[in-house]
Amino acid sequence: VLQPAGSTAKIPQYLGVANKVQTPKADGSFTVPAVAEGNYRVHVLGLPPNAYVADIRQNTTSVYDSGILIGDKTPEPLEILLSTNGGTVQGIVYTSDKKAVPFATVALVPSLEHRQNTELFKTVTSDALGQFVISGIRPNDYKLLAWNNIPAGASQTPSFVAKYEAQGSTVKVAAGSRITAEVLLLQSAK
Repeated sequence: VLQPAGSTAKIPQYLGVANKVQTPKADGSFTVPAVAEGNYRVHVLGLPPNAYVADIRQNTTSVYDSGILIGDKTPEPLEILLSTNGGTVQGIVYTSDKKAVPFATVALVPSLEHRQNTELFKTVTSDALGQFVISGIRPNDYKLLAWNNIPAGASQTPSFVAKYEAQGSTVKVAAGSRITAEVLLLQSAK
């Protein structure tokens, strides 16, 4: 899927492309027809639970974090690299007095240099026992944060995350790793 990036002023121009899902052919190739000029992010849907996008390249340049620019000429082909050896982070959300927190929002936030790439953010809800599992994680350094009540999408907003990241748990995810972490419940801003 191509998703418009950048200014919402151009959203009407992008509406024709935003929800066009293209299924790759047997050889892995795909074409997205009639794309308006602009900046886009590529999203890969339907991956198995432990799979992740390792990189998206145009020629030899990674465009996974930056997205792609469609101009008045046919763009260079994209190469989407997938891996089925994603990391897993599991754990429990707890309060300062060590009580488990059920149904908390748990966010895995990528390091600063990858934060513009919303595909690297992962959000889950802890279960009735305060436990959570996040799988299919691309190897990288992350912050693990948890709240009881935050606005939808806030955990992917850099200004919101910046208020809390110093209080989060740092996790280093390697390919195929399984990490167990305890996450302190944060108080949401009013």
